[in-house]
Amino acid sequence: AIAWLQWTALIITIIIAINILLNLFRYWYADTAYALGSSLNKSEAYQQAFPQLENAVNTIPNEPVYKDELAVNLATLSQVFYIQKYTTSAAELAANQAIAIDNQVIKDHPNNVIFWKNRLRIFVSLANGDEKNRTKYLKEALRALKKAQELAPTDARISFNLGLLLGQTGNLREGALELQKTIQLKPDYTDAYISLGQFYNNLAFGLTTSTTPPATGQKIQDPQMRQKAINTYQYVLDHLTPNDKMLKKTIEKWKE
Repeated sequence: AIAWLQWTALIITIIIAINILLNLFRYWYADTAYALGSSLNKSEAYQQAFPQLENAVNTIPNEPVYKDELAVNLATLSQVFYIQKYTTSAAELAANQAIAIDNQVIKDHPNNVIFWKNRLRIFVSLANGDEKNRTKYLKEALRALKKAQELAPTDARISFNLGLLLGQTGNLREGALELQKTIQLKPDYTDAYISLGQFYNNLAFGLTTSTTPPATGQKIQDPQMRQKAINTYQYVLDHLTPNDKMLKKTIEKWKE
């Protein structure tokens, strides 16, 4: 009886050890595939990255980081397919898969600011590819940014991106206010000052978006906004980038 119990214990121990080794191998394989896929994503080799990231997700389905990176990859592939006029069905399939995967990640981890930042990337990519659904995707990108800001209110980069996106979606005044907040969070944020100056200049012409430049010969409607644009750029020259020739030329042009 003792020998039988000993053999049973030994067999159980061996089975447990084998399961542990198999799980370790699964995680090693998934991590290796994810690392390669993520690296390929960063080097813009999106089609090569896809099977690696898919393997990682299929191997460890409950790992949100893997799924998040796969969603980013699929959204970028969708954008590429639209731009290259690959096939509409392939672009739509990639977009739908990206949204479905990311929706699950966000549902399971609603307070993870990194996932919300990546959701922004996903919907901006989709908006840049699919002109028909651009407005819908940009609204979702804006919602993701606002949630990210709610989770990380002192992150100047989030505030900056929110200001830019507001300006791009026809909310130029609100975008300018957000860029002002960005500068309060990070007083040496050169890009925020430059964007704010551009926003002020567009507002001087009565424009509502940052993506539409003033037309040739268009008259200024708000001289105070033009002066704010000049003052903003002058501040950058005086305190941040004193040798910026393009800013100097722009200020001279605005003063004419």
